Amino acid sequence: MTGDWLLGATVPAHPDDLNSWLTFPGDPEHGMPVLARYDGPLPSEWLPFPGVDEGAGTHFFVVDERFERVFRSPARHAERLSRAGLVLSPDFSVWREMPEPMLRWQTYRNRWCGALWQALGIAVVPTVGWASDPESFFFAGLPRRATVAVASIGLGDAEGRLLFERGLAAMEEALDPDRVLVYGGLRWGRLSRAEVTEVPYSHWAPRRGRVLDGIVGDAEAKVLRAQGGRVKNGR
Repeated sequence: MTGDWLLGATVPAHPDDLNSWLTFPGDPEHGMPVLARYDGPLPSEWLPFPGVDEGAGTHFFVVDERFERVFRSPARHAERLSRAGLVLSPDFSVWREMPEPMLRWQTYRNRWCGALWQALGIAVVPTVGWASDPESFFFAGLPRRATVAVASIGLGDAEGRLLFERGLAAMEEALDPDRVLVYGGLRWGRLSRAEVTEVPYSHWAPRRGRVLDGIVGDAEAKVLRAQGGRVKNGR
C-alpha cells in the first residue's frame, strides 16, 4: 500500500489509546480532521467489516465492538483495508443519551480514521451520523457537493425517525451532497438533489456458523464461505 511512511515513521514505541501521536489538519470551527472528496465509481457489492474483498466496498454499520480495533490498532487494520475497493469511514455510534463531549469524540474518531486511510491512499467515503438536534460539528471536516454515507436503521420509535429526518435535512443544507449512500435504504426523509444509492442491509453474526439474512452479494458470499460461514438466500 502507498504511504507506509505515515505509520512506520511516526508510531511511537508505546502509543496511547487516544492516538494523540498523529493529528490531521482540522476544520477551523471544530478542529475535526478534514476529509477529501471521493467522486469515483461505487462498488456493486458491500461487506460489513471485517469483510474485505478486492472490488467490493467495506462498511462499518455494525455494532461498535466489531470495529473499535481500527482505532486502537490503526496500522494493522489500515493495511487490511487497503485491499478493499472502497471504504466508508467507521460509524462510531452517536446516541441521543450521550453528552455532547462524547458525541464530539465519536465524530472525531470517525474523521481521524477516514483522514488516516486517505493519507495512506485508501479510497474513503465519509460516513455521517447525528444525534438529538443535529449540531454543526456532526458535519465538520466533510467536503461539500461530494459523496457521503448515512444509515437509516436502528431508529427505534417515531421520535428517532423524526430526528433522522431533521438530521438528513440539516446534512443536506450543510453539505449539499452529490451522492448519498444509504445503508438500509431511504425509508424516511427526502433529499432534493442528491443521487441516492442503497447499501443493502445485512446481518453478519459473530464468528462461526454465520447466517446472513436478506440478499447477499457475490463478494460477501465468497468471503463468508471462505471463513466457514453459511449463506442464506445467497446467489
